[in-house]
Amino acid sequence: MALWLAHGPDAGGVRLCLLDGQILQEQSLFSDPSAALNADSAQGRATVPINGTTPQAVPVRVLPEAADAVPTVTQETPPDALSGWARLRIAGVLAIRPNWDGVVVDVTDQTTHWIHVSADEIVSFQGFATGRLIVAMGGAADASADAADQTLSRPEKLAAHLHSASLGGDARALTGHLIGAEIAAAKPYWLGQQVIVLSDSRNLAQILQSQGAVAETASPQDMLARGLAALADAAGYSY
Repeated sequence: MALWLAHGPDAGGVRLCLLDGQILQEQSLFSDPSAALNADSAQGRATVPINGTTPQAVPVRVLPEAADAVPTVTQETPPDALSGWARLRIAGVLAIRPNWDGVVVDVTDQTTHWIHVSADEIVSFQGFATGRLIVAMGGAADASADAADQTLSRPEKLAAHLHSASLGGDARALTGHLIGAEIAAAKPYWLGQQVIVLSDSRNLAQILQSQGAVAETASPQDMLARGLAALADAAGYSY
């Protein structure tokens, strides 16, 4: 086995992952880039930059053929960017589902990306600022399924629904209405597709299931570890 590092900007900081071959040993998220640089230098290991190289445009392989870096993925229509860390999480999904076609929903505190995956490629994606809106409006971690259903049925009334929930101090309803609006807008992605939601919460998957979608939840940390293992294999760090 070989000790190596994956590192790059993520979630407002810099993430450092230390691996022994395919096994994730530890990871840290540094808010100060200079502290991450010092920690990286102290390790003195082979490194694979995540997000720090020239972006690649869709359609693109989930893991680059040259496994010496994992760039950001860009898209012209609609304009968007997908993190290299998200690519690794998607690679984790494919590691346990070879030749899988469907939609991966990558949920973070800031954004949610709906990503169409086919033939081991990222075909297209759509990002939503739902996480930021939930925080800004004081929403809850748990969503009201009834509120989500109301906005799914009448997405044009989102602003009115949010106003009513705010007046009533109903944080679960705020979250439900915002998630419902996202799912309504993302319907071209999930309708008739298998969907895997990468999230520690089952909110989004359960609401999708209530709409008849084939959806399940997977741990983002588990998928990241599996994606890093796949990257190790491709880069020759497994032996």
